[in-house]
Amino acid sequence: MLKQFLFGILFILFSFISCPAQNIDIDSRLFPLSPAERIRFMNGYMEENNLVNSDKFDSFLHGLQKFAEQQNDQLLLSHVQYNIQGKPIFYEKNIQKKIELIKKLQQECQQRNDMFHVGDCLVAIGQIQFGNGQYADAFENLLAADDIFKKIGYENVPMMGKYLHDFALDYFFFRDYEKAVAYMKEAIKLPKYNNNLDVQQYNTLGVSYLKLNQLDSAYVYLDIAHKKAIEYKNDIWIGLTAGSIGEVLFRKGEYQKALEYFSEDCRINSNSYSVDIQQNAAVNMAKVHLKLGDLTKARHYLLLTSNSFPKPETNTFGIQQQLEQAKRNYYEVSHEYYLKINDYKTALQYADSLHIAEKIRDSKYNALVVEKASGQLELLQSKMELQIYEKDKKIKNIIIISLIVIFILGTGVFLFISKNKKKLNLQKQLLLSSQLEITEQNLKLSELKLDGFKKRIQEKRQLIENMKQQLASATNVNNDIIFQLQQSTILTEEDWQNFKLLFEQVHSDFLTQLKEKHPQLSLAETRFLCLAKLNFSRKEMASALGVSTQSIHTNWYRIRKKLELSESATVEDLIKTI
Repeated sequence: MLKQFLFGILFILFSFISCPAQNIDIDSRLFPLSPAERIRFMNGYMEENNLVNSDKFDSFLHGLQKFAEQQNDQLLLSHVQYNIQGKPIFYEKNIQKKIELIKKLQQECQQRNDMFHVGDCLVAIGQIQFGNGQYADAFENLLAADDIFKKIGYENVPMMGKYLHDFALDYFFFRDYEKAVAYMKEAIKLPKYNNNLDVQQYNTLGVSYLKLNQLDSAYVYLDIAHKKAIEYKNDIWIGLTAGSIGEVLFRKGEYQKALEYFSEDCRINSNSYSVDIQQNAAVNMAKVHLKLGDLTKARHYLLLTSNSFPKPETNTFGIQQQLEQAKRNYYEVSHEYYLKINDYKTALQYADSLHIAEKIRDSKYNALVVEKASGQLELLQSKMELQIYEKDKKIKNIIIISLIVIFILGTGVFLFISKNKKKLNLQKQLLLSSQLEITEQNLKLSELKLDGFKKRIQEKRQLIENMKQQLASATNVNNDIIFQLQQSTILTEEDWQNFKLLFEQVHSDFLTQLKEKHPQLSLAETRFLCLAKLNFSRKEMASALGVSTQSIHTNWYRIRKKLELSESATVEDLIKTI
């Protein structure tokens, strides 16, 4: 799988590395496609046919440009023009100069708000840096590109499937298999870039799950990859995916089924141009025969593996790691084989070789991780320093502006207050005077209403007296009628509420203080004291309350008892204390 990862890195995911052959019929191949599909075809075709250094690069781009203009395909046209503009980048051999040229192109895209190609430039820079071992800088640019693509929307970026694929491979390289899975799952949701990448995406998902020891998930995705490889008639991927499925079955202990897939891989890739693929295919056959107890065949495949060693080391990104992994697999299986035949001395030698190889691997990998972490720390420190500087600058500007605004506002407020102070004071005095006048008028009105209320009661009492006298002088009068008149309530509940409202307006604190000082008094006793406060006579009270004069005397008697007053105490004395 890393072999294909290397393939993606070598092309640095830079979409303008493109030079499809001129001999294809552009119109017939592109006409039925959508604008996004045309861009994917344009880039996929040049990669699949390895036309990077073709002398037909210019004529192909001009042919695409003409087609885009005829079809009014602005998306394809912008992509072709972007490739034409980026041609000097492709021919530059110096890595640093290449990066500087891409940055310049990125700025030009930024100025015309071409964010898709801004992201493409960041991806290109990041992948060059990744291949050059500048891991922290690489991830910085790749994540910045990812942020741009998220804002645009993955579905609106024609090359997004390829970008996500290579993001996943970068994390796979650093053994962050969970992130590799996350990015690759996003990639397979999008339209396929080309057949080769379609198989590789599912294969990478399967191998990532295999590394996480999630064997069932690994089998699902590897089986899809294997079927796609068969559909596309891609022998290399048929063998590679078969080998990966064999590894899943081997770990599950299904050795006979694993042998079938390992055999398919070995048959196809025994003469592969890639040494590590040959070695892995042979050593897988050795280890499964070892588990099945066929020591003769196990030894045969171990010899095939050993014939590939030693091989000269390479500094090519990804290849060296694959060769080292193949060598460790050989040492591990050889150790198990010699234990089986009781050759403990040779088994120990292979165990030592395996231990040394793993130590070298861990040392190299840890150095890479430390280098990445160190670079990220430097980036973080630089960002923090820049953020602190920008924050301080921003705070200073805010303080200065705030002081100016406060001074201006303060001066304006001061002038406004000074100008309107007298006016406000005058308005306040007028308002207070008006409120006082209204209060006084309301009080006078309440007193008048209360006096009127008292007068109406007196008039009603006099009317009742007159009626009594007339009835008393009449003959054949029903005594019950006389009794009802004597007991009639002139001050009804509604009358009492109206009376109370007026009374509180004139004597606002009387009822409140009466209730606070003597809460044990009844409603009838409270009414009695209110009428006494208005200087009602006992006879007027009786008429107002619709009770007999004796009842009025009884009320006063009960009040004296409740309040523990002396017999000489008068109602006037009590009212003065309230």
